[in-house]
Amino acid sequence: TKNALEAPHDGYTWAAGAASDVGTYKVLGFLDTMLPDWQVYFAVANVSTVSVNPSTPYKDFGDLLKAWKEKPDIPVATAGLSSAGHNLMELIAANAKIKYKHVTYDGGNPAVIATVSGETPVVAQLLVEMSEMIKAKRLRPLAALSPKPVTLEGYGEIPSINNWLPNMPAPMNYFG
Repeated sequence: TKNALEAPHDGYTWAAGAASDVGTYKVLGFLDTMLPDWQVYFAVANVSTVSVNPSTPYKDFGDLLKAWKEKPDIPVATAGLSSAGHNLMELIAANAKIKYKHVTYDGGNPAVIATVSGETPVVAQLLVEMSEMIKAKRLRPLAALSPKPVTLEGYGEIPSINNWLPNMPAPMNYFG
């Protein structure tokens, strides 16, 4: 992103990623840039999801929220600072008044694999990154960051996070 930002603005150098990431760079001290600095083209809208290893006792998102309130150091795997999963967890933490232990990985796939393997009990990432593990019953999805339930072909319906946090915004995560 830094290379694209510093390159000549001639249309030949592009960056790819999520709009929400660009919105966090300045706040986190990564780059002095904001969304209006960019000409954006959004190709996809992704849904972030909270899933758990099936061996955990959390049957729904309410169980996990209750556990966080009792034990705030439950580890959550994400793709790192300002990733879709990290942004989701910070949104949950602010709206549910909970704390969690953030465990960062070098990308969404390693974060998902960490939870599948039992290294972490919870993963918060994009549904597209965990859909095959959900269909294979290696992950149990608890909630999707969406105002409505999300249907995953080959699995079924993943409930909206608003079932448990009705006042929490559930914005789409646009990538381009």
